[in-house]
This record gives sequence, structure tokens and C-alpha cells, in this order.
Amino acid sequence: MIVLITGTAGHLAITSEQRVVEGGSQGETKPHYILKLVGADGKEEVSAYANVGVRKEIEYFVKAIQGDADKNGEPRGALRDVAIIQAALTSNGHLVDIGKLVQEI
Repeated sequence: MIVLITGTAGHLAITSEQRVVEGGSQGETKPHYILKLVGADGKEEVSAYANVGVRKEIEYFVKAIQGDADKNGEPRGALRDVAIIQAALTSNGHLVDIGKLVQEI
């Protein structure tokens, strides 16, 4: 899987790959997301994150029910997520102002 998001100051590429688990049994692998940020100057920054999406979503859901929700559980944050998805589906390779999409909602 490759997701490529381009902007005026560079781009972000997201890929998925199996990586060896640190501290796990020998040879044990788990899925990771690899984020590669490339600035307008060509400077690259690469980070890897373990795929823990479902576990985190459940944690956020429980916190919201308990009244301990942080910014990850706010409705405005969900609107920003939807704006990014909308931009990805409708951009057709053109620039999209995410901030404007959020203001319109």
C-alpha cells in the first residue's frame, strides 16, 4: 500500500511493511506504517510506527465514554479527518485547501 500526499512544501509517502518486533521472539514480525516526509529542499525524514490502529480506536472510545476524551475524540477532529478523505477522493491531482473544507462543514 502506498499513499502519497503532496503539498506546497514537500510530500508525505505512507507505506506498509512487515518489520521485526523489538523484544519479541526471534524472527517475529508485525505490520508497520512507514512515513517518509520529503521537504521542498529534498531533505528526507523516515519514521516507522507499529500498526496498532484498532487497539487505539478502542482506547479512545472507552476514554470518550468515561469523559476523558482528548483532542482525538473531538468532533472537529473527525471533521478534519473527513476533509482529508474528501480531498484525497476529489483532488484529481490538484491542490485542495483542507482548512477551507473544514470551515465549509
